[in-house]
Amino acid sequence: MTDHRMVLSVSSTQTTLWDQFAYSGRPSDFSWILPVRNGPDVRVELADNRFMQVLDNVSVPTLYAPQRPTRYCANNREFDFGAASPSAAADAAAPGVTVHREEVVGPYAIAVVGGTDAMAIRDWLRDNGFAVPPAIEPVIDYYVGMRSDFVALKLRPGATLNRMSPVRVTVPGYAPTLPLRMVAAGIADKVGLTLLVLANSRFEATNYPNGEVRNQDLVWDWNASPTQVPADDFRAAERAIFTSSAGRAWITESAMPQHSSNLQSLAERAQFAIPGAPVCPQGTVMGSDGGAAGGDAGPSMRCVEPTPAEDMRVALAGLASGDITLTRMRAELSGSLLDRDLQLGPTAVPSVRDRNYTYGVVRNPPPEPPPCANPSPARPTVTPIRCTTVPAAPSALGFAGFAMMAVASARALRRKSAKSQ
Repeated sequence: MTDHRMVLSVSSTQTTLWDQFAYSGRPSDFSWILPVRNGPDVRVELADNRFMQVLDNVSVPTLYAPQRPTRYCANNREFDFGAASPSAAADAAAPGVTVHREEVVGPYAIAVVGGTDAMAIRDWLRDNGFAVPPAIEPVIDYYVGMRSDFVALKLRPGATLNRMSPVRVTVPGYAPTLPLRMVAAGIADKVGLTLLVLANSRFEATNYPNGEVRNQDLVWDWNASPTQVPADDFRAAERAIFTSSAGRAWITESAMPQHSSNLQSLAERAQFAIPGAPVCPQGTVMGSDGGAAGGDAGPSMRCVEPTPAEDMRVALAGLASGDITLTRMRAELSGSLLDRDLQLGPTAVPSVRDRNYTYGVVRNPPPEPPPCANPSPARPTVTPIRCTTVPAAPSALGFAGFAMMAVASARALRRKSAKSQ
C-alpha cells in the first residue's frame, strides 16, 4: 500500500469506517483484512468514491500565495488590491474457526470469520485464497487474543484495480479505534494516512502525539527562486512537525463545524456533479430487492451500485444534526511506528481549525506601485448656493418702497396718455 484514505463516523449507536487505498503489485496478491468486534452483526457494503470526495472538498486545507500589490487607475480613481444482505446462519468451517458470513460485494469476495485458534484462522484464510504473509502472523495472533473477528476481502477473479473501490464497514456501538497494526502488514517503507472523522465534537489521537500547522510556520519570500509553491510549503511545514515528533504525529489539518442538511445536500448533488464510474462487474444481473442473481459469486452475491447520498445518510446516523464536526487528520508513519492501534477521542478543549491558511510571515515585500497620474486639470471649486426654505418677513421700509414705486408708475402712465391725446 502506498496511501490510505479513511472516513470514520463515530456515534453512540454505531461506528462506520470507509476505507480506500492505492497499492502496487499483482491484483491476485491483493488482500485486505480488518479486525472488528461483533463479527456476526458487522455490515460490509460498497461505498461511493464521490462521498469521500465531498468530505475531501469541504475539509482539504487551502493556502494561496500572497498577491503582488497592484493599482488600477481610471477616471482619476484608484483601486488597491491586496492579498449486502448477509447469508444465512454461520457455519463452523474448522475447529477453532467460525465463518460468520461469505459474500461478494461488487469486485470483492468477502468473508467474516472469527474464532479462538489463531493458527486455524490463518490456515482458513490461506486455504480460501486470502494472502496472509508470514510477517503478519503475529498481528493476527494479537487480535485473536483480543477476541476480535476479521473481515477479509480479496479481488474477485478477473478484477484488476490499482486503487481500491471504497468499502464501508459498520459495527454496532461506539468504537473510535483504527487497527494500525494491520496497516503495517501491507506497506513497504511508510504509508500516508488521511483520516476524516465525523462526530459530535472535534477528535484527536489519544495515544499518538498531535500537531497542527500554524500560520506563523508558513513563510513567503518574494525573492525566492524558483517561485514558491503553496502546496509544497504546506507539506514542508507538516514534515517539520513529523520530524519534531520522531515521525509519530497526527496533524489536524482542519476541524470545522458542519450541518447535516448541508452535507446531505452536497452528497446528493455530487451524484451528478462528480464523475463516478459504476463499480458492479459488467454482466451482473440485479435482483428486484437490490441483490444480484447469477454470476460466479458463490455463497451470497449482491452488487448494489452505491450512491454518495446513501453513504452520507449512513455517516450521519446517530449524530446530532446541528452539532457535527468534521476533523481531518494526516500522518505519514513508517512500519516500525505502526506498533499500536490508533485510539481517538474528543479534544479536551473544543476548538476550530479553519481549513483556510495564510502566510504568517512575508519577507522582501515588493514596493507599492506609484500613484495614478492625473489625466485632466483639476476642476475649479464652486461654492454652492445656499437657499433658505422660509423667506424673511418684509420690513416696513419694504412695504413703503413698494408703494412709492407704484405711485411713480401711475404718474408716468398718465403723462404718457396726455401726450398721446
